[in-house]
Amino acid sequence: MTLGTERHLSTLAETRRTFLDDSWRLVVIDDFLIPERIERLAAHAAGHDDWDTEYGLTPDDDEGWAETRGRHVTRAEYEAAPPAQHYYRFSSSRFWSYRPGQGRLDASCPFTIDEMADLLAFVRSATGYDLGKIRCVLRRFGQGDFIGDHHQNRLNRVLTAHLPLTADPGEDLVLTLYGHDNRPRRVPMTRNSFSWFDLRGRWREAVDRRTAATPVDLVHFWFYA
Repeated sequence: MTLGTERHLSTLAETRRTFLDDSWRLVVIDDFLIPERIERLAAHAAGHDDWDTEYGLTPDDDEGWAETRGRHVTRAEYEAAPPAQHYYRFSSSRFWSYRPGQGRLDASCPFTIDEMADLLAFVRSATGYDLGKIRCVLRRFGQGDFIGDHHQNRLNRVLTAHLPLTADPGEDLVLTLYGHDNRPRRVPMTRNSFSWFDLRGRWREAVDRRTAATPVDLVHFWFYA
């Protein structure tokens, strides 16, 4: 794998033990990418010109609440709604996916097809899971952006992961996980940290509302069975 540092490749067995022994099935790897690669990814995100701001309000029926699926709305509908109904706001790129045997990947993806294959192989080795697909999207969180607590246990997803590309020394982006007893676990998403957790039927997650003016860009991944 050309993306990650040799240190992380040489400690895969330890990473797997950390992941499997964690009661939340969560692991955080600091300084994941080699410096040159994180710089190029950050520059790619900074120059991305096709962001789509997503606005969401709280679900309006029992099924929506059960699946923690917010209602996608327009900016005008979001701004007209009471703040208590605001469920999420952030910006996204398009999505990119890779599965073994795939012959090509759209050139707009921030990773090459070989890098996507390497990431999938790395996480398979670091978890011991039989994963068959990786999907990613660029996300940007500006001032006031957040995601309310929700779960993603659907569509054969097994793991969700985050790789922040930029940093604000005054305020890290924070991922909060909630267990079945609503006990929170806060995970600061620092630049070039690669964190993932098993999302199957265990936890809800949220991204804390951002108060600083400096936007934070990240790559959000899903790994599938």
